[in-house]
Amino acid sequence: MSVEGAQTWGSLLRTLAEGCGAREALVADGKRVTFREIYDRSSRVAAALVRAGVGRGDVVAILDGNTADWVVVFCAAALIGAATAPVNTWYQESEIADQLQRSRASILFTAPRLLKHDYAADLARILPELAHGQPLANECVPSLRSVVTISDDCPIPGTDTLAEFVAHAQAGDYAVARSLQDAVSPSDVLHVLYTSGSTSRPKGVQVTHQGVLENSLHVGSRMQLTADDRLWHSGPLFYGLATVFTLPATWLHGATYLVQRSFDVEGALRLIERERATAFAGYGNVTRALVEHEAFRDVDVSSMTKGATGFTREDKRLAIEALGVRDVISIYGLTESHGPCFTTSAGDDRETVLETQGFVIPGWEYRFVAPHTDRPVPDGQDGELLIRGRTMLGYLDDSDATTAVLDRDGWFRTGDLARLDASGRLRWQARIKEVVKVGGVNVSPAEVEDLIDAHPDVREVHVVGIPDEKRGQVLVAFVEQRRSTLTEDEVKAFVAERAARFKVPTHVLFRASAQLPRVASGKMSKYLLIEEARRELGT
Repeated sequence: MSVEGAQTWGSLLRTLAEGCGAREALVADGKRVTFREIYDRSSRVAAALVRAGVGRGDVVAILDGNTADWVVVFCAAALIGAATAPVNTWYQESEIADQLQRSRASILFTAPRLLKHDYAADLARILPELAHGQPLANECVPSLRSVVTISDDCPIPGTDTLAEFVAHAQAGDYAVARSLQDAVSPSDVLHVLYTSGSTSRPKGVQVTHQGVLENSLHVGSRMQLTADDRLWHSGPLFYGLATVFTLPATWLHGATYLVQRSFDVEGALRLIERERATAFAGYGNVTRALVEHEAFRDVDVSSMTKGATGFTREDKRLAIEALGVRDVISIYGLTESHGPCFTTSAGDDRETVLETQGFVIPGWEYRFVAPHTDRPVPDGQDGELLIRGRTMLGYLDDSDATTAVLDRDGWFRTGDLARLDASGRLRWQARIKEVVKVGGVNVSPAEVEDLIDAHPDVREVHVVGIPDEKRGQVLVAFVEQRRSTLTEDEVKAFVAERAARFKVPTHVLFRASAQLPRVASGKMSKYLLIEEARRELGT
């Protein structure tokens, strides 16, 4: 089954509920939910959103692990034309507050806690009026009007549980919600996804219903997904890999989506075996964690024969040879391109998958130019890849950042060096942008520099990424100390207290400013810093 022609998320849900309503849509955190149940539950939450004053064009924030409720709340927002702004569950208090403010979220659905993260405590500090039962009117997050505890367990003081929230909806709200469904446009924003780039703060990428659905339909076809498939996704739902690619691609082909609330290696292996997963989606660090775990010898994951993985040859080799995903596809894309815009196809030979990112997806154009210019490069030579087609609407409230990468004619500068080989397949070479991909997560070195620079004993800091066998890349911080006894562990702990774990540098190298490599203008050379880090660390 392939749901072609769906132009909005709501039309996709209705088609699935009517055509294969009894089929499992989702297995999440031990719960099984059918396509009919997804649509019915989402419709109830949509009516409650209407009762809460949320409508088309508003923003709904979600802070939770990979749960059925996460998916239902997202679907409910999409039904009435509201955008979802997923919040990174690894964020610390200040980062959560920053995204809520910048996304202009009017309502937040949150878990009280996840693993070691106590979101209830974070929100008590961000929104002290919650505990006193006062209306939200906070200068830090002025757009926020409501907070809902997404779980019925341990509700956050001053909030409704999801069940209580839904119970507030009245008959008229259901009627309004149905009329809003009919008014949703394919060009409406489906998600605002915050992704780190070359600037110091994450940018809100606005992706549309049509862009997500059209692109994912093609990519799912390249993966040869069918209604008989059960795709296991390793990562969090707040990532673009899930929201703009794997979840829509799975449902557009009538297949079942399998996730854990949070990634646990042994639990993942048992889930893959128990659910007879047939398709895989994850980066090399996840593949390595699976095959190196002692439980890998005792489980049968041979049902998982197709899927998609990341850039590097090693990522793909591990998936094929160690994990046994023989028909894994290689992909190239960005959140700004609604996911992959180049892919190989299931059934391609091993070397094609290992060495290339395949052919362009229908609906996309591309060209190659000399970096930072519009001068075309000769065929077969490396150049900056520019793409045009289903690009994002832009970065939310950041016109400067948008115009820096997206021109008036619709060409998007990817910031990546690449070329086409003789067969017309893409061969990705390197990142021009300074963004570092740590275990599949985009991290801005400038953001980490700002965090470390706030330490009273740091005079100067420069952060780069270097290759790493297990995580793809890791962060290295070059630090000039004000206090000679400042230690590497102190720097790491300082960052860990203020930011998500993936922003903590793996290595801290202490240098005097005069020892750091600079170009003739006096500007720091990140390229030479990378070379110095690789020499010292033996990579």
